[in-house]
Amino acid sequence: MSRLARRYWASLTDTNVESVELLIEYGRQRNATLWQKYVASLLDMPVTCGATTETKQTEGPTPAPTSTIFYDMETVVDIGTAPPNRGSWWRGAGLAFVTLLALAVALGVSHLLPPAPGVATPATSVDAVYHKVNDPAGYVISVPRGWAREETQGKLQPVVTYTAPNGLDRLMVFEVKETSATESSAQAQSIAEGFKGYQYLGRRTGADWTEFSYRYDSRQYGATQTVDHRFHAAGGTLYAIIVYSPPGTDMTEPLTKAVNSLCPTGAHCPGPG
Repeated sequence: MSRLARRYWASLTDTNVESVELLIEYGRQRNATLWQKYVASLLDMPVTCGATTETKQTEGPTPAPTSTIFYDMETVVDIGTAPPNRGSWWRGAGLAFVTLLALAVALGVSHLLPPAPGVATPATSVDAVYHKVNDPAGYVISVPRGWAREETQGKLQPVVTYTAPNGLDRLMVFEVKETSATESSAQAQSIAEGFKGYQYLGRRTGADWTEFSYRYDSRQYGATQTVDHRFHAAGGTLYAIIVYSPPGTDMTEPLTKAVNSLCPTGAHCPGPG
């Protein structure tokens, strides 16, 4: 403690400076009472741990140096818990802010940019009801799945018949030798008129095709409804496709599928052929 501080303390406690110095020195001793050490610590704040030698200037002969022990009054920090580092805290907060900002920018840009092109998946056109077959008779044709094929020899060409699992719906295909679809269809109608129970139902004709429909009583299948379609396929070959079914059955789709898909071997068939 400085001389000025001692005088200030003496004025507050109404004591002289020398008494204050004695009190300080006495309070530093290890065997002093708690209150004496406390008062000494208040009067002697700027002290360091360790023994130092203090020389007091007094009048007369210089006394021998005396050893005085000073107690360190610095704040003790628990080594088990690191003191907060404000610089590290700010750096962590800054890093978190930058990360959030980068994420926000990335999300914003992703909405502005066009989506990345995906891998194109080839479209499939698998028909669950019909499938194309390479018929040994020399053509490709689309017929219902599950229909059984049977081939017989006609007067001029093989006759192929596809029969449904019910045994009643049938689709017959063969090549004819007449020069025109109209001529071939007229001859077929003349033959059908001789069938038992024959009943004419109607006729339709196009640019290169013609068909007529009728009913008759089959000895094997009973009452039968028939549509006889004759047309020129690709390459000019004349074919007949005939569908048979019980009366009231709509065979339009199987007939249309077969006619549109029939393609003779070696011919160039546009579209589904």
